[in-house]
Parts: sequence; structure tokens; C-alpha cells
Amino acid sequence: SVVVDPERVRVTLPGDLELPQDGLHVRWPDRPLEQELRLQRHKLYAALAFARVNRLDRIVVVPAAHDKQGEETGHGERSGEHLGPC
Repeated sequence: SVVVDPERVRVTLPGDLELPQDGLHVRWPDRPLEQELRLQRHKLYAALAFARVNRLDRIVVVPAAHDKQGEETGHGERSGEHLGPC
């Protein structure tokens, strides 16, 4: 089943992040080095802060009812096991 309620997700912007005066996005006529500097110095940290505030920094796995632990794969090994170099 799919949950499509628009109120299900609440997006929060990080309050402790200082953005550059001219924003984060690549724009014309920026030169490649200016674009890379913006990406490395500001945009990466903004994405990490956004993920932290919105709890996107975790992995959630919910197994389906039909999944079986130890199911055979086509390579002579069980799921989750590695029998050596392929």
C-alpha cells in the first residue's frame, strides 16, 4: 500500500546554517571553478544539515511478509553470505 497524505512529511529547514549571499545553486555565467567551490564549500554542508534536521540520516528496512531469510541465490550462496571471490 502507498501513503499519499501530503501532511505525512514535514520538511524543516536547518536554522543553524549560514547560506552564501548569492545562494547555493550553480548559475550562468559562473566558471567551472566557481561552481565547484560553491558545491564543495557550501552546498554539500547544506545538504548534510537538511538531512540531519529532517532525520534523513538513518536507514529503515521493513522486510516484506514474503521475504525468507537464507533464501538461495543463483550463485550457490545464501543471502547475506559470501563464499569467496566470484
